[in-house]
Amino acid sequence: MKNFDDILKTKLESLDFAYDEQAWMALESELDSGVPTQAATPSGATGSLWAGIAAATVLTIAMATAPTLTSHEEQSSAPENGATNTNQAAFVSDEEPDEKDKTAISAQEVHVIKLVEVDAEDKNSDDEDADQEIAEIEIRSDEIEKEFIDEIDNDFNSDDDLTLSQNIDNEFEIIAKGIQCPGSPVEFRVEGVEGKFVVDWLFNDVFPMRGESVQYSFDEPGQHTVVAIVRTEGTEVLRMERAQAIEIFEKPTVDLDIKLTPHDQCFSQTVTATADPSSNAYHWSVGKGHAQQRESLEFSAMPGTYEINTMAINPEGCRQRYTSNVVVAPSFSIWAPNAFTPDGNGTNDTWLPKGLERPGLTFTLEIYGTDGSLVYKTTEPEPWDGSIRGTTERPRTGDVFTWKYTVKDACNNVMSDGGTLSVIR
Repeated sequence: MKNFDDILKTKLESLDFAYDEQAWMALESELDSGVPTQAATPSGATGSLWAGIAAATVLTIAMATAPTLTSHEEQSSAPENGATNTNQAAFVSDEEPDEKDKTAISAQEVHVIKLVEVDAEDKNSDDEDADQEIAEIEIRSDEIEKEFIDEIDNDFNSDDDLTLSQNIDNEFEIIAKGIQCPGSPVEFRVEGVEGKFVVDWLFNDVFPMRGESVQYSFDEPGQHTVVAIVRTEGTEVLRMERAQAIEIFEKPTVDLDIKLTPHDQCFSQTVTATADPSSNAYHWSVGKGHAQQRESLEFSAMPGTYEINTMAINPEGCRQRYTSNVVVAPSFSIWAPNAFTPDGNGTNDTWLPKGLERPGLTFTLEIYGTDGSLVYKTTEPEPWDGSIRGTTERPRTGDVFTWKYTVKDACNNVMSDGGTLSVIR
């Protein structure tokens, strides 16, 4: 029984799936000792049996929960000429992920953002426009303070004059939480202030907001200043101010390249999409299909229009989406004349859609008479000479026949088409 335990242990250790470390160590202990960790057993043989059952149970669960690789297919569009195809164009890959993808760059999630202190010297500037802007902010700040005192005075209906005193700077913390990318909202709030208080915010010294907690989105990358002015309520209004900087990273810029490669014996074309720079991570999808991360996208596409979606993520975790509409024409076409003259003069006496003779194609061609009956059928590229069901009966001028074909190419793509054929003499 000990050998059986060793075999199970080896099999379990060879599996690649997420596991609970404590449960794993407990199982290994059971396998090594032959004694379950949850109950005592009267003999080593019974303990080994319990260990075997436990190992088999975990092995079953592991195999049931192990991930599987699936393919995601996208239905192709019908070609413009009225022909239909029954294949599915797909972004299907059974390849292993690229080496870069194994340590994939991931998009930023909402997180607490580290802010950088802004020194008073950094806030000053020799630039006249900047100095003027700071002076205007200080005037606006004084106006806000007066409005704030008036609001408190009215709320308390107090005859006492309220006074404003400057408290020591940096007695509170500015907490920022969000995503450090252009256009993504960041929530700002203060911590360390007791009692009732009001916070006025200045973003880049020009966008005032008020609230204990506010949201703001920065449209441009770079370092942006955040100033919080806190005023507490009481007979003496305490004013505290703190200025910090937040870093907003650039969104990725991408150079997309999409190429179409036709096949000699297939209607479909190979679509290859690549993106630069390679320092980004890329997620690709076709239409509403499932996105996969890899450096490039390649799939076989029948004639139609395809929407290729690209999600680029740069090393800083910022994302940018791109959508490209790609029109895929057939690698080759089959053309059917709409009339022929089966009069035996050696010119235009027979009829066969052009292209059915191409190597690698298998097809069935059927022609129906004016009464709806089948008059000709072939699976070989043999032109119809107008004879009705192989007899000497000939069509008359003005007769209109109906035809249809179904073709399979060397790539197992299937296409069907049909139309009418008139007899002219």
